[in-house]
Amino acid sequence: MPRHTPLDELKWVHSMVRRDLDVCRELAASVADGASADDVRAGIESLQTNGPLVHLRDDAVMFPAIRQARPDLAPTIDRLEADHRLVSDLLDEVEAAAGDLDDTAGRRRLVDAFTELAEHLTEHLDFEETALAPALEAWTIWSGARRGAVEQQRPLALVAGE
Repeated sequence: MPRHTPLDELKWVHSMVRRDLDVCRELAASVADGASADDVRAGIESLQTNGPLVHLRDDAVMFPAIRQARPDLAPTIDRLEADHRLVSDLLDEVEAAAGDLDDTAGRRRLVDAFTELAEHLTEHLDFEETALAPALEAWTIWSGARRGAVEQQRPLALVAGE
């Protein structure tokens, strides 16, 4: 059985976020093309339930473990945590902009919010995978954690590898 590292898990979660970002881009295009407000809001509700909000849980589990095991990565973790706060703000902007789709300016605001979210989050995911790869590839997971994490969409608990 192949060994699954925490980096594999991070990339798996990021693949779902990237899929969600494709949905954001599609929603932005549909807003620009005049989609109904109800259809747009339904798409946003789906993202809020299943999208980036669900997946940005690194702060609670992974980042504290990396800080403890690899103090040299503290500046990287600081940047990633700041990015997560910005993503939260960008998601708030998407939600706020979705409440005002009655005119061209409101629709433009939502398209801009989706675009900024997608651009920033794509850059963030790439940076996180690259910056944390050496630490995460060196770690192991508790047996059975991957299956449980997948079933419950939770990040893995990490332990230092040998």
